Amino acid sequence: MQLTVMRGMCVEQHTDSPIYREIQMNRFISTHRLISKKSLYIPAITIVALSLTLTFVVAISLYRNIHRERLHLRELLEREGIALVYVFSALIRSKMIFQDSYQEQFQQLAQEVSRNPQIAYIALLNSQGEVIAHSGLNENIAFIETYSLPQADGTLTMLKEEEHIFELIAEFQIMKAPKSFILLGLKTTDIEQAHLGDLKHTILMAVMLLLIGSASLYFIVVVQNYYLVDRTLNQMRTYTQHIVSSMPNGLISLDENGYITTFNKAAAEMLSLSPSSVKGQHFSKIFKANAEEIESVLKGGVAIIEQEIRYTQQSGEIIIPLSLSATQLLDDSGNLLGAIILLRDLREVKELQARAQRAEHLASIGRLASIVAHEIRNPLSSIRGFTQYFAAQFRDETDEHKYTKVMINEIDRLNRIIEELLDYSRPLTLDRRETSVQTILNHTIQLIQNDADGQGVRIAPEFPADMPLIWVDSERITQALLNVCLNSIAAMENGGTLTMTAQMGRDGDTVEIVIADTGSGIAEEDLPKVFDPFFTTKSSGTGLGLAVVRKIIDYHEGSISIKSRLGQGTTVTIDLPMQN
Repeated sequence: MQLTVMRGMCVEQHTDSPIYREIQMNRFISTHRLISKKSLYIPAITIVALSLTLTFVVAISLYRNIHRERLHLRELLEREGIALVYVFSALIRSKMIFQDSYQEQFQQLAQEVSRNPQIAYIALLNSQGEVIAHSGLNENIAFIETYSLPQADGTLTMLKEEEHIFELIAEFQIMKAPKSFILLGLKTTDIEQAHLGDLKHTILMAVMLLLIGSASLYFIVVVQNYYLVDRTLNQMRTYTQHIVSSMPNGLISLDENGYITTFNKAAAEMLSLSPSSVKGQHFSKIFKANAEEIESVLKGGVAIIEQEIRYTQQSGEIIIPLSLSATQLLDDSGNLLGAIILLRDLREVKELQARAQRAEHLASIGRLASIVAHEIRNPLSSIRGFTQYFAAQFRDETDEHKYTKVMINEIDRLNRIIEELLDYSRPLTLDRRETSVQTILNHTIQLIQNDADGQGVRIAPEFPADMPLIWVDSERITQALLNVCLNSIAAMENGGTLTMTAQMGRDGDTVEIVIADTGSGIAEEDLPKVFDPFFTTKSSGTGLGLAVVRKIIDYHEGSISIKSRLGQGTTVTIDLPMQN
């Protein structure tokens, strides 16, 4: 189809092609399908770019549709006009067979044809573009205006949008007649109304497509934000859970009614409870002795800061010193969410305090021992010398001689007590080496075997042959085990069994040695004092044996504990480090 510029009207070269809108949308859909699941996390600027791209594509598609519809309208009107010209020419030719004047025939047919409501006017032009016959043209300008003519075997079209007329000029050839042209004006009102309806429909579809596309992009943004927020919340939840579970202190959270919602690993280990068993329970079932104070925190907002409590485990056997802190948990608006309880295990602190007290006690004993050594030991040497002199003055069988011997023995016993006191007060010097546990235990058994046989005590060693090496001073540890075993044998006056076992400690870094007897046991009120210097329940002895044992174990950075019940025997547990 050929279109040229005529009288200020736009006429352009055009060739048919596939529908641009469908191509663009298909490309967009194909591109969209390539987006993987991970692309939900694309930046927001990409979403904006996609929205602008979609708007641009829809605008281009709408423009192309409108332009294509206009071209289709011109093409339709041109085909219709050419068909009318052919029909009109055929009628003229058929009448010219009987008559010679084709202008008169044209005028008559033109008047009849112009009655058609779709035809605005029709005219016959000569080879100079002048009107020689017409119907429907303005009489004032019909024979004055000169029209441009098409090239040979062509047509010339023009769309007069303001007048709603499509004008067509085509060559009109009849035998024995000069060359002429037909000017045909077709009304475009009905076609333009139909075209306007199609245009509205196209715009509506474009708007719907834009809305759907925008909604899709908005949905992508919403989904992206959802996944981002969900992933962030999961990361924060995991991070918070790791922090709570890795805290060295116990953490317990309560809801507004006092029921447990969080119970971390440290709290479970301190209280010897399972988190799954306590979640959902009321805090008063765990902290029975401190329920009122925690209730005042939850309801009254009175915070508890580092309050020392003694928690009794459910078994009732172990009492744990704890530091308890509690405070309300409020939201941003000040509404009550619950309470937070923090627990700190004071057993190690208490142990350090006890060691510090023992160290201070040892220092006091050391000062006392030095005084004793200076003020008592020297006079005792003089007394013993004079006693030996008087003993030599009496015959062996006399009472006086016997009395002097008793005095000498008591002076020697007093000297031994002073010597033991001095040894206890002096700092220890350890010669640590990697030593086999079996070697130390077997050597200890050899040293106490005669005492055990004389007391009717059976020794039952129970330790594997592949025990790891321990980093100790073997002579000092043998001394400590010897003191414990001799105390156990002495407690079994009527015989019994002395069991010696060794195994790996719970933490995997220590060796646990257990010495158990079936003797008379220790009274409950005496258990806290068994490691005190000079404390003894026996008729003889200095009461320094177990004190020396604890001192040796402390210097090895180990631990010692005693469990006993009166009449049921005693169990001594010693933990020693495997490495330096």
